[in-house]
Amino acid sequence: MLGEWKNGENSHIKMDIGKAIYKILHDNIAVESLVSTRIAPNVMKQTSAFPFIVYDVATDSPEGQKDSVALLDNVSIMVSAY
Repeated sequence: MLGEWKNGENSHIKMDIGKAIYKILHDNIAVESLVSTRIAPNVMKQTSAFPFIVYDVATDSPEGQKDSVALLDNVSIMVSAY
């Protein structure tokens, strides 16, 4: 169910966030009872049955570090249900 993310410096982080979003939504009994596995990143196939959920990582801003990997990322996500 997980799709391709934009290639970029932090694409692996976005993929990890996408997996977490999918798991949180799918593991919620109320959500799962409504949409089953119709949860997708970015876009859903036009022929998909309703209802479904689409999510996207809107922004990903790692905290600046000069001598190591960023310890904190500020991330905004958008979840839309149809």
